[in-house]
Amino acid sequence: KHLAVLSTGETVANPKHLSRYARRQARLQAELSRRHGPRKGTPPSKRWQRTKGRLARTHRKVANARSDGLHQLTSRLAKAHPVGVVEDLNVAGMTAAGPRRRKVGLNRAVLDVAPGELRRQLVYKTGWYGSALLVADRWYPSSKSCSRCRTAKAKLSLAERVYRCGQCGLIIDRDLNA
Repeated sequence: KHLAVLSTGETVANPKHLSRYARRQARLQAELSRRHGPRKGTPPSKRWQRTKGRLARTHRKVANARSDGLHQLTSRLAKAHPVGVVEDLNVAGMTAAGPRRRKVGLNRAVLDVAPGELRRQLVYKTGWYGSALLVADRWYPSSKSCSRCRTAKAKLSLAERVYRCGQCGLIIDRDLNA
């Protein structure tokens, strides 16, 4: 839902760089498929080359926007907070092809956020700025545990976006609780 949720309660919105350019990329890809590309013995047409260049520029714009946003966020976090905690996510498992292929929209959204790159940048920037980065274990039930009384729920579905503690009565956003 968010790119990052800070312990201060601040949420960093997910910029969704890929969806901003998705229609243009689809149009250029369809246009490219109608042109005469390189074949055995014949060079590609000039229009194919021009369209290929425009499509490549669009992909580069997405990559540059994502990279710039991540650099700005990680620099701000490493400078402003003496200790940061990130969750060890199984990104490859979250975006796997095969039987989970029907979740192509979720896969695209996870990859558009680039959580692996976010963590990589936080690792080296916290070293630069003298802050510390802790990596929470992948199996630690951070979303299921109450941040006030530390009791853990047995089940918490992904659809439940608000955490409600049965012991102390805490009601808080699920990501902020984690």
